[in-house]
Amino acid sequence: MNRPEYYLWYRPLDKRYYMECKDEYDGFAISAHMLTHFANSFSVFQSSMNKPYFIDPETAAFQNVDISRFLNSKGGVRISWKKLGKHYGSVVMGALENRVRLRTTDFLNHDNSFKPNVQELTARVLSFQTSLIKKTVSGLSLFFKEKPQEKMGLQFVVAPYFFFDSLSDPWYRISLEMARRAVKLKGEYPVFATLCTTRQFLAKDENIKTLVKDFDFNGLDGFLIWIDNMKEEDEETALFGNILKLVKYLSSNTRKVINLYGGYFSILAFFWGMSAHVSGVCYRDSRSFSELPIYGGPPGGPVPRYYIPRFRTKVPLDDAIRLLQQFPELKCDCDICSGNVTAYAPDTERSFARFIMNKHFLCCRKREREETIDANSNKLFEALNGEFTRYKKFEEILPISHLAKWYSAIQDNASLYKHKSQA
Repeated sequence: MNRPEYYLWYRPLDKRYYMECKDEYDGFAISAHMLTHFANSFSVFQSSMNKPYFIDPETAAFQNVDISRFLNSKGGVRISWKKLGKHYGSVVMGALENRVRLRTTDFLNHDNSFKPNVQELTARVLSFQTSLIKKTVSGLSLFFKEKPQEKMGLQFVVAPYFFFDSLSDPWYRISLEMARRAVKLKGEYPVFATLCTTRQFLAKDENIKTLVKDFDFNGLDGFLIWIDNMKEEDEETALFGNILKLVKYLSSNTRKVINLYGGYFSILAFFWGMSAHVSGVCYRDSRSFSELPIYGGPPGGPVPRYYIPRFRTKVPLDDAIRLLQQFPELKCDCDICSGNVTAYAPDTERSFARFIMNKHFLCCRKREREETIDANSNKLFEALNGEFTRYKKFEEILPISHLAKWYSAIQDNASLYKHKSQA
């Protein structure tokens, strides 16, 4: 891999972007409960697009999300979650039926030994990921003129995981054990572990070192990272530095590291070992553990936003119109924007502006990733400082403070830089 990969969170309403911008992304990430609901349509669509994918098993949802979010208006369990609960077995289905969240006592005995539920859930979660699409494609084969071939299919399986906020948190030990057991059950697919934690956890170097050591066992092929409600444009410098350290150490044994919710900083982290990041089409680049993603609403997300390439961030349409009028040099020169010069005018129809802005975002994201291939990486880093310095006097009205924080974190962690020859 000579550039960072980019996966899109699959949502049926965004199919138009997936099809029209096929070259702008590398694959799909799909949540387990959505897959149970759209298994047939996703199987056909994924096969036609010939894009790789992976599945988020969403086990942490049963630990953190308010139980009411799993229920329909009549108080019953929503169909997709009920289907998923049946796939995952007695411990998850029991929690749904009893309207309670999963507890550590579901997996740990009084003496802290592991209950059989640990093995059962691990095995069932892996089986779900490897079998559902295969069964669906096989069942739909009668409707294809030619037998569908999954040239680019499931890339890896993800072990069950739960949110933890300290090394002494029982959920940390449970997640670690499930990752180990997933490796022992490994079949034809690589096995990834998911690290779900907080910015406070990463603030301690000892936590990072211990976590990396604990998860450094043979057979584990990669990691998914999910930092609770982390927004790359809103965090402090220290967190960005801690992320670079974590990524560097996790990837030291050629393991892949993927940020489940990220943006441009995740692309820069490629030089420290970040393999890929995931987001929606100009939305869903951060998420809280206690919330479920919103799948309804207009394609591309609920609020139309314009991505400003020079600042590596997006702003609401009304703010974008104002900023582009005041600073016309901020308008992008990508193929999408150049061919739609009136898309961001005040009187433009919102639905059309949304469509153009989302395509513009995907075009920019592709270009940003391609810049990491041959570009002098130091120039990419210096560009952050250059844009911040240029517009610093307008800092109160322009979204640029994150550029300085990113640049500072990069400079502070230059010794960990994986590609020094390019710097």
